[in-house]
Parts: sequence; C-alpha cells; structure tokens
Amino acid sequence: MKSLWESLRRARHIELIAAIVALALLALILTGIGRDAPEAGGDAERRLERLLEKIDGVGRVHVMIADGGAVVVCERLDGLRAELAVLSAVRTLLDIDNDRIQIIGGVGA
Repeated sequence: MKSLWESLRRARHIELIAAIVALALLALILTGIGRDAPEAGGDAERRLERLLEKIDGVGRVHVMIADGGAVVVCERLDGLRAELAVLSAVRTLLDIDNDRIQIIGGVGA
C-alpha cells in the first residue's frame, strides 16, 4: 500500500488531479446532481405505494416524499399492526427517522 501511495505521489500533477476530483464532487453535492429528479421521485412514490398496498390490513395508498420526509395516506388502515408495518417499510426504504414520516389512515372509501 505504501509503495502504491509513493508511486502516486511521484506522478506528475497528482495533487492537481486530486483537487479537481474533489472540486467536482463538491460541485455535484452542492448542485444536487445525482439526487432523484422530480420524475424519478414520482416513480419512487409509485413504487412505494404499490409495495405498501401489499401489506395486510392496508388499503389503497398515496405517498408524497419531500425533503427527507414522507406522508402516507391509507384509505384503509386496519389497526396498529398495519400502521407499524407501513411505518417500518417507509423508514427502511427511505432511510429516514420515524419523526419525518406521517401516516394517515382510514381516509376515503
């Protein structure tokens, strides 16, 4: 490992190349490139809706994902077990904390 590092350090302009790569990564992070585009977010919402509707005790589902949070509206939500299953699935798939997830059940027919 040391010899590889020494070889890289002897390479011409390695610091300049490393700086360019670091700046490019920083620019990607700051501009949001690499994040889901609105169309992709809509697709993620549809996929999550289809998955949540497969949970026993959960009826038709509508999902909105925005800035690290999620709102899930279930037209039918039969009990605490179903609600906890929805919460767990959303938390796991979106990698967000429970306090960023709002589940609303029993809305509509």
